[in-house]
Amino acid sequence: ERTEPNATFTPFIQAPLFASISAGLGTTHDEPIGTHPCVVHNKEEADNTLCVVVEGDSMSPKIENGDIIQIRQQRSVDSGDIAAVLLDDTEYFVKKIEYGADYIRLISLNMNYQPIILKGSDVQRCFVLGKVMSITKRC
Repeated sequence: ERTEPNATFTPFIQAPLFASISAGLGTTHDEPIGTHPCVVHNKEEADNTLCVVVEGDSMSPKIENGDIIQIRQQRSVDSGDIAAVLLDDTEYFVKKIEYGADYIRLISLNMNYQPIILKGSDVQRCFVLGKVMSITKRC
């Protein structure tokens, strides 16, 4: 005999939507400007998901100006992941992360942008905010 759970998990949420994060020179976001529909896999992910409108073209063509990215808030990501990061407590970026023995490289997918390379103690200037889970292309 199968019993039904008392509560069911809904994989669709309305995540807070923030005005901007840079895929270029680095800009900040503060208060949500609304919500954005997202698909999540569990309650923990639902509680830690936010969305941001991307400004700039440094992650083009994968992430373009005006696209909305879904971010799962977490303090670390794997090398090769695309993440939202905070640099020097002032600038927010979306970059591909690459870790080395004593460095972090923040890589743009657009070859017109040079990577940001932090070595030695400078790696502490970079704080991972979360992993990019999905991209909603602008219309």
